[in-house]
Amino acid sequence: MIAQCYLYELTVPGGGSDDVGPEQIQEMLVEATRLDNMQPDVWNNLGLLYMSLNKFHGARAVLEGVVRVFSGYADAVANLGLAAMCSEEGAEATRCLQTVVLRDAAHLEALNNYGVLLLRHKLYAQAVVLLEKAVDSDASQSFVWSNLACAYSG
Repeated sequence: MIAQCYLYELTVPGGGSDDVGPEQIQEMLVEATRLDNMQPDVWNNLGLLYMSLNKFHGARAVLEGVVRVFSGYADAVANLGLAAMCSEEGAEATRCLQTVVLRDAAHLEALNNYGVLLLRHKLYAQAVVLLEKAVDSDASQSFVWSNLACAYSG
């Protein structure tokens, strides 16, 4: 889907298109939901768009709806946890991220984000465990290595 490509460009440092901004991406995603509202990836991407614009309340509203309808969709639960973490709602973030990690012990984003949440609470040893699992899941992701370094330095 073209909107997903534009969303990716929007979130990459130095990325983005002069032709397509967040409003147009939102319109594309909303139109996609009108065509087929049973595609959780589209709704998940809409939540990610809102998070990229620091609209965490809107992101949570969208992602909560996705999780309500598609309870087993791990990416939406993990992103809901990230939105909660960004909204300073640590208990909800912990609940969401733990749910994903318990369902899928190799879910890179959930492992990483849960590790970051633990770092924020100065629980360095526990963060190391999760971030090492994230590295085991995909050692090519520099953001995981960076977070692991922070955990070791704590």
